[in-house]
Amino acid sequence: MVFPQVQWHRHLARLLLGTLFSTVSRPNTIPARFLGAGMIRRSPAEYYIKYLMCHPDGYTEEDIKHTVREHQLDWPGGTYFIRLKRRVKPPKPFYPNNDSHRASYRFLTAEKIHTMFHKDRVTLGALKLLNTPRAKEALESMVLVEDHPSTICSRLAHMKFTIDPDILRRYLHFFFNLSLVDSTEMRALLRLRVDNMIDDGDTVMHLKEREAMKSATYMDPRHNAANSPILPLAGMMNQIRYGFLPSQVDMARILRAAEYAAGVRTIESLAVTGPQSPSHARDFSIVARNMGELLEIVGSPDDQLQRDVMAMLLDTDSSQPPLVEVLSEGQHTADMQLLRERNEEDD
Repeated sequence: MVFPQVQWHRHLARLLLGTLFSTVSRPNTIPARFLGAGMIRRSPAEYYIKYLMCHPDGYTEEDIKHTVREHQLDWPGGTYFIRLKRRVKPPKPFYPNNDSHRASYRFLTAEKIHTMFHKDRVTLGALKLLNTPRAKEALESMVLVEDHPSTICSRLAHMKFTIDPDILRRYLHFFFNLSLVDSTEMRALLRLRVDNMIDDGDTVMHLKEREAMKSATYMDPRHNAANSPILPLAGMMNQIRYGFLPSQVDMARILRAAEYAAGVRTIESLAVTGPQSPSHARDFSIVARNMGELLEIVGSPDDQLQRDVMAMLLDTDSSQPPLVEVLSEGQHTADMQLLRERNEEDD
């Protein structure tokens, strides 16, 4: 006789064994619990990963992962490689270096990796940029704040690295394609870069190197650009960081926006009941008052324009200034002594 509790345990064991054997027999099958909404779905370097995946040399997953991390590109990890491999299926036979093979040509064109197998001047320029860490860092930080391509090329030229917009677009397509990820995924991938820079190890040297990299990452302009809630201000900070002082900055507009933001946060702190709400409201009110005082000192662009126009009118006015008699209509005096105060004895 089998007791109900023992029978229940046997039934559970059969379910677990069936799930295990079904997963082992199909290695590309991904359990549904690992496909949650919180995972990083794609990589900005996905087209470059596709190229490595379809390379005739037959790179393994570890080889591709090492190459991507060596160039400080983004590798999501988890089941990303399995999911990508299930989507990318080259034809058989596959001749990627032969444009005469119609099936291979169509596959490379559809996957948007043809120019990586058949490298032209633009692709070679993008690969050169990939192997120049300083220029790569500056480019990615400017792309994150949505600078114009001509502006990016101009600033890279000042850094002694000349590219044209075609090379910039080719680099972004293969190595830093922001259209494949959202802002939250991009911030997470940038944090993963730090962990992926250093090989796994538990020695004292590995731990010190990892801590040093994490400390230095806080000053990475890409992290500041990705985490900034206001992209124009982040772009201005990047511009100053790379030695380009902004020539036209509306300081009055910035101070006014800071005053409004501090005022809103003051009201928000007063509306929220909490132990720190009064102190937060006081701090924000002080910031709003300071911004208002600075705004009075700096002045608005309208006031500055009015002063400039008045100065221009005085410089260009050729008419004779009017005399004092005309201005006062005779109600003036040449006596320079102070007027004596009037008292009751004078009455």
